[in-house]
Amino acid sequence: MNYFIISAFGKDQIGIVAKVTAVLKNSAYNVEDSSMTRLKGEFAMLITISTKDTVSVEDINETFANIAQENNLTIELKKLSATQWQGEVAKKALARLNIHGADKLGIVAGISGFLSANNVNIYDLCTTLTPDGVFIMHFGLELPEKFNKDEFDKSLTALTSELNVHACFEMIESVEL
Repeated sequence: MNYFIISAFGKDQIGIVAKVTAVLKNSAYNVEDSSMTRLKGEFAMLITISTKDTVSVEDINETFANIAQENNLTIELKKLSATQWQGEVAKKALARLNIHGADKLGIVAGISGFLSANNVNIYDLCTTLTPDGVFIMHFGLELPEKFNKDEFDKSLTALTSELNVHACFEMIESVEL
């Protein structure tokens, strides 16, 4: 198997996800993980793909040349080794954290610093500023092996009070497949 990570960005437009994923499908590239968002009118995506075919970064760049030009997209690729692809496979407890409040300087730094100090890994983060000035953050979190929810909740409550924001922390229950 061959593994790649693709980043693409450009002006947001209807159909861009459909166009990019159609190119991937038609080239027999399997989408494994992805994150796509609009940031102030610009569309950005990160996609990890796998393929059984032996292809190079140049081959994939050629595959995307037309769509990139037609849609004014900037596309970057990186080949990943099998080791990089597998990443850390340790099973960790997961959680979600949602934060919202009036926008002000330091909310992201304060919450992410708190998480880091508590050995909590952020695997996903999405922030939005609404037109009426409400700042919203959604975190996907990996929890440390010895996680004390009561202690964490107490410290999080103190921090959110200091930042004048509201928080909702939720453990994600594991499911046997």
